[in-house]
This record gives sequence, C-alpha cells and structure tokens, in this order.
Amino acid sequence: MSHFIRRLASALFLSLTVLTSLAHADEAAPNGATTGGKRNEPTSQLEEVVVTAEKRTERIQDTPISVTALSGAELEQQGVMDTAEAARQIPGVALTSGGPGQTEYTIRGLSSSGPAVSTVGFYLDDVPVAAPAAAQNGHVSIDPDLYDLSRVEVLRGPQGTLYGSGSMGGTVKLVTNQPELHAFDASAALDGSYTSGGGMNGRISAMVNLPLIDGRLALRLVGTEEHVSGWIDRIVLNAFPLPTNPGCGSFSGCTRGNVLAAPAAFDHKNVNDENLQAVRGSLKLQATDELSITASGFYQKLALGGLSNFDNPPGTQLAHYQPFDVPEPFADTFRLGNLVAEYNFPAFSVTSATSYWRRAQSQTQDVSESAQTLFDLPSYEAADGGLGPVSVLEVDGTRQFSEEIRLTSTGETRFKWLIGGFYSDYKYHQRQSYAGDGIAGVFGTPNLILLLDDDHLKQKALFGEASYNVTSQLKATVGLRRYSYSQDGGITLSGALAPTPYPTTTPIVASNSGVNPKFTLSYDLFHDFMVYATAAKGFRPGNGNTPVPVTGPDSCLNDLQAIGKSQAPSQYGPDTVWSYELGQKATLFDRRLSISSDVYYEQWSRVQQALILPCGFGYTDNVGTAHVKGGELEINAKLTPAWTLVQSVGITQAVFTASEPGTGVNAGDRLLHVPSYTASTSLVYSAPVTDSYNFVARASNVLVGPSRALTYFMQELPGYDLVNARVGLTGPRWSGFLYVNNLTNRKAFLDNVPDYLLNVPSLNRVATNQPLTLGIVLDFKY
Repeated sequence: MSHFIRRLASALFLSLTVLTSLAHADEAAPNGATTGGKRNEPTSQLEEVVVTAEKRTERIQDTPISVTALSGAELEQQGVMDTAEAARQIPGVALTSGGPGQTEYTIRGLSSSGPAVSTVGFYLDDVPVAAPAAAQNGHVSIDPDLYDLSRVEVLRGPQGTLYGSGSMGGTVKLVTNQPELHAFDASAALDGSYTSGGGMNGRISAMVNLPLIDGRLALRLVGTEEHVSGWIDRIVLNAFPLPTNPGCGSFSGCTRGNVLAAPAAFDHKNVNDENLQAVRGSLKLQATDELSITASGFYQKLALGGLSNFDNPPGTQLAHYQPFDVPEPFADTFRLGNLVAEYNFPAFSVTSATSYWRRAQSQTQDVSESAQTLFDLPSYEAADGGLGPVSVLEVDGTRQFSEEIRLTSTGETRFKWLIGGFYSDYKYHQRQSYAGDGIAGVFGTPNLILLLDDDHLKQKALFGEASYNVTSQLKATVGLRRYSYSQDGGITLSGALAPTPYPTTTPIVASNSGVNPKFTLSYDLFHDFMVYATAAKGFRPGNGNTPVPVTGPDSCLNDLQAIGKSQAPSQYGPDTVWSYELGQKATLFDRRLSISSDVYYEQWSRVQQALILPCGFGYTDNVGTAHVKGGELEINAKLTPAWTLVQSVGITQAVFTASEPGTGVNAGDRLLHVPSYTASTSLVYSAPVTDSYNFVARASNVLVGPSRALTYFMQELPGYDLVNARVGLTGPRWSGFLYVNNLTNRKAFLDNVPDYLLNVPSLNRVATNQPLTLGIVLDFKY
C-alpha cells in the first residue's frame, strides 16, 4: 500500500508539472497571444441556468416549480460521472443502491416499497425509461454514463401532468448535448484512481462532434470505458455454522452462526468489481430553417462480479459469507433508439419523440443459507441431510415503445400553452430459477421454484398546460392529463415450493383511468424574485404479486389467517397523491446570490406497501394513507470572485396516518427509505495562476439522516456523511485534478437487502458505498 501511494504521489507531481508547463507554454506564445484563448478570469456572477422542466426552454428562475439543475460543466468540475452521485446533492432526494445499475430514487418521501412501481420518473432526453416491473433487486433505474451531458434536472413533487404515471414523487431528467451544426469539437478525459481495500480503477472517455454539412448535418459520438475495482470479499467457509437461538416462527434459528470463527475454504477478494462500456451517438439534420430531425442511439453494457453488499451480522468486515462457492455476478445491458422531429410554425412548434429501448438484466444469488433455515435441515451438505448449494438465477427483460407528440406555443406572449398526446407499450418478462444439485434427491424436482412473470402494460394520455400573465407580475398556470392504462399478463410457478405439483398460472389483468390536474399561481415581487403556490396530483399503476404458498412445507396459511386472509392478494391497485406547495425563487445582488426554498404537504392514498409475513414470504398491498410534510432550501452564493458556496437542505416527515386491518402497518409508522433530513455543502475556490489557467480547489460534504428498512425485521439505517475534495488546474484546453472521494472512509448503510428466496431472521445484507478513493483526472478539449 505504501509503495503504491509513493508511486501515485510521483505520478500526481509529474502530472501537475506537465500542466504547469502547458500553462507557461501558453503564456510564451508569440506576439503576446495564447494558444488557448483569453485570460481565464473568475466571474463575479453565478451561471444563469436554463431548463426544460416544463417541456419548453426557460430560465430556472422563471420556472414556478421546485427544480434543481446541475450543468454538465458543473458535474465535470465535481468529477461526478453517475446519476446517483449527482442526486445526493439535491434536497428532498434519497436513494438506495447496491452499486451501478442498482439505484432506486425517492423524492419527497414517496418511497417505492418492494416490487411496487417506482414513484420517480426517469427520462433520458425525451425518453421515459421505466424500471423492471418485478425485479427482486427493486425498481432500479439505468445508470447511464454522464460524460458530455448537458445537465441533470430533478423535478420535485408530482409531475403527473407533463410526465405521467410513475412520476408521482418527481422526475429525474438527463439532457444530453446535441450535435453542433457549425463547428468541429472534441474532448477526452483520462481518470486513474485507487480504492482503499480494493485496487486500481481506470476510466477513459471521449467525444467528437463532426459537422458533415455545415449548418445542415452533424454527428456527435461519445464513448466511455471504465473499470472499477471491487472492495467486497466473498468468503466461502469450511463447515458453515448453523443458525442458533430458535423461536422465530418455523425457522431453525433467529441468530446467525458465528461466521467469523469458522475457517475459510476460499477468500475471493474484491468481487464487486465493475466493467462498463458505453457508446452514445446523435445525428442531427436541419432539413430547413423550420424542420429539424435528430436520430440518436445509446448502448451501455455493465458487468459486476457481485453487488456492493456486506453481511450484517457480523457487520465488522466488507464481506459476504457463504457455505458454498457460488459466484454472484450481475449484468445490465441497455439499448435505445430515439427519433425526434421538430417543426417551427410562426406561432407554435410541433415535436414528435419516438423511441424504442430494450434492457436485459441478469443476476445470480446464493440462497443456500436461506434454504437451510427455511426447512430446518441438519446440515448444508447434501450427504448429511442438506440440499447442497442452492442458487437463484434471475433474468429480467424489459422493452418499451413510446410516442409523444406535443404542440407548444412560441414567443413572449401573455398566454402560453402546450398540448400533447402520449402512448407507450411496455413489456416485461422475468425468469427466476431456484435450483441446486441436491434438490431433486429431496423433492423429486431440480427446482425449489421456477417462476415466469410476463407483464404487458399499455398507457395512453392526453395532456395540456396553459399559463396566462394576468398582470405583469401575476401568472396563473393550469395543467391536466387524462390517462388510461390496461395491463395483462401472468405469473407461472412450478417446482417443489409451488402451490400445486404442476405449473400454475396466476393471471394479472388490470385497467384504470383518471385525470391528473395541476394549478399554479406565481407572483414576481420584483425582478428575479418570485413566489409561487402549486397544487398537483400524481399517480402510479398497480401490478401483480408473486403467489405466497399456502400448502406444503413452507406454507404461510397460518400467518395469512392470523391477519384475516386465506391467501395473499394476486395484485394491488394504483395509488395517488395530492401535493400542496409554497415556494420562492430569488436571484439577488447582480446574480451573486440565488435562494430557492419551499414547504410542502402531500396526502398519499392507497399506499402501495411491501408486507413481510412471519413465514418469510411477502406481498404488496394498498395499506391505507400517509402524509408527508417537509421543506427544502438551496443557496448559491458568489462570496467573492474566487469563492463560491453551494448549500442545500431538505427536511422530510413521512408517516402513515391510517392503515388497513391486518397489514402490520400502524398509524404513526414512518415510511421506508425516507431520511428525516439531507444536506449538501460545497465550497469552491478558483483563482488565476497564469493568463490561461486557474487554480481550483473544491470540498464537498453530503449528509443523510437515519431511515428505516424492512427485511425480516424492521430496522433502522444510521445516518451518514460523505466528504470529497479536489484540487487542480483548469485551462481553455487542458485541465487536471487530484481528488479524494470519501475522505473519511465512511461506511454508509445505504439499504438492508433481502434475500431473493425469502426473508429469514438470521441473514441480512447491507448495501454500502465505495471506500476512500484517491485519483487523478486529466481532461482535454479541442
């Protein structure tokens, strides 16, 4: 380790020497010119931010909704290359994550529990990217590489009018850079780092913009390849200890055996390593002055040797303990094609966005420990009465076609409007196989469970939004979305734990329709100081449940009868939320200070909630009502031309107010995965050191409060804070930074992760973050 640090320090010193030499080379250009351009003076004003949150381009200061935008340049300066890291900075946003491609977002306390549909919409440009419908790892969003991104926009509160179902908590929107028609452009970034307790990491990214026909046709290509070393060990024990302390229902023990005392047969180091390849391309045709057509494609392949989860208990090491040598890889491949056409008439524009995407996820998990506990077997070994190694292979296939057409008024008029239509055809297929060589000898079939889940969801909507400037200061906005959806499919079970000895299909058929309204009043107290009030409604569709066994050795019939049921519901219905918000936005002191704040109250009806039975199986149901109260504050301050402070704070109180009898959810219970507070602080110093180069230093901290998670038991996740720091030089073409992420080497408990087979009291995994990482990044812009 010390040898590596010495080598890293030498490389960092050499890199800074190179950058300084480049800076002096720029100064020494003939005739007083510089090779890179003008002197890079720090500005005394904050950057003016433009967003498309309301599906038209406008200043964030003029947008009367709670929205935060992080520009691509800002993300690059911070070294942020994934959406989860960007989201941590935004008030009111919480996340659970087991690593890349495994992140689930919560905005303003509306958490998505178990397999329930996500409460946060996720968009890549104009494309809605829905999460897998019933994946065991939750409704996780894709994790696209953020190199050459224009900005990240996070809209808080229900966005049911413009963004539809699944955006009842808010929307995350990634906006990519579009092809430039008039100029060649190129950039590249090289990043090398080392993770404590792990190993070397490397990343290379590049972009090229080619104007094929000046002013008419341009191509933009972006590519990234990345390797991140793991830091979680997978330890296979020689004679895995049986659980102890019986008394948890029918399980053999409530307490895990002492895995630290057992000798290791194999110790696989750093198994959660990541390899990523991503390519994004856009071809833009400006056919006429009025008509533009942009075709884009995105491909990303993500492969992990395992998830970023450690066992707790014991919780003392970043490791997962197993009775058998069963690897647990994860893979996620995403393909997207998108075609956007826009025609500008004198008074309005017409936009058509057509997309088709496919996503394939696969994951293996060792469930040998859960199988032994479930059946109270005398051993893990098949020769001694156990089942031997048992693993689950889950494959999730998702695809969606969507079309949105909208007409948007143009020009600075008192009356502005937008109308449109939306259609999507979403298909999901899951195959889960819980198999092992020793299962057939005990049960007469090679599978404990073979599950096939097919889901087909069609959605249609008509939507519109109109605003009118009643006076020069007062503006009223009204929005409406008329939606309908129909769903069909089925869940087929077979295997030893199936309800019947032959394959049984439980059909899923559902449909619903309704209206999502929105009302906003905004008032400009004076220039760049606005207050607003909003009432808005959001919804999300329901889905089907995996059947809970009521016969056989794993029967949950007694547990169901104890809550007045003979079987678990085959499906759960939609839920809705009404949100009421008061907010303000101000840009003051000649754009040296911006302050945005809001308070909100949300009434959530027919909450979709995961319920865990004492037998270890569970289902999702509509369990009652909840309310969420909170507030958010964002401050951006240019303290001096050299110093900039960014501060955000979010406070959330999310509790059930009423519940259905027999659900185990009580009035006053806190909602899952909702921290009571979040905060983000960033302090930046930037000053010129030459005519072309600035010295930049940045320190940032993210603070997250405690929250609750449910596996077999309800558990408290402790709060955490993460500190990052960067220092380097920026210039018109070259820049370089030394950085340290997770400076204090904090082990954050991001989520408690249930076992895929069933929840057992003796086993719990915790999703965690990357340990302290030291690195250097070099950037070049043509």
